[in-house]
Amino acid sequence: MEANPGVVARARSPIRQWLSGWGFSQWWKAIVAVVLASTALFGGLDTVDTGVTTFKPGDEFSDGEFTVKFERAALMPEVRAGSRVIAKEKPGRRYLAVLAVVRNDGTVPGQLSREVDLRNQPDKVAVDQFRFSDSSRIATIGPGLTEQIAFVWELPQDALSVGDSVTLRIWKKQFRQTMVSYGQTWLDSNTDYGETVIPVGSPR
Repeated sequence: MEANPGVVARARSPIRQWLSGWGFSQWWKAIVAVVLASTALFGGLDTVDTGVTTFKPGDEFSDGEFTVKFERAALMPEVRAGSRVIAKEKPGRRYLAVLAVVRNDGTVPGQLSREVDLRNQPDKVAVDQFRFSDSSRIATIGPGLTEQIAFVWELPQDALSVGDSVTLRIWKKQFRQTMVSYGQTWLDSNTDYGETVIPVGSPR
């Protein structure tokens, strides 16, 4: 049986008439609604970094393993302890030292080598961590102990100037079982961290 074209036309005409009356703004709203509905199916739009905890220099921040309080940052041509040179002067390079008070809140010795991340400095080279009291190198802090520590990086000479600020990040941690060593250790979060911005001064 042949279809009646008049019936088909009459069945479609209300929808066509409705859509043909839409202006640009109505079409745009419809497209946005479709996009939002689609992104909701995949967890929504990730526009806010909710894993960041900002804190000020002088405030304490706990990452789960350590509690850290940044005191000051300074640029210097070389790092010395009295007459002893810890990191010698290099042409075209300078050192950034960030002084912090670090307390181990855990029950096992804590590693310091990856505790503080200097951000937005692609040419940085981590030097080491030093006790402020005697400038000796320090790799770990025992449980319940507190140390005043200088975290030191080597930078290009023109990377920073006195009066600039640097951004420091500390990843939050959880004490978990590991398959590699069949023991427990502190593991960095993949999403959550603390961040502070500290001004850079001259050495005292």
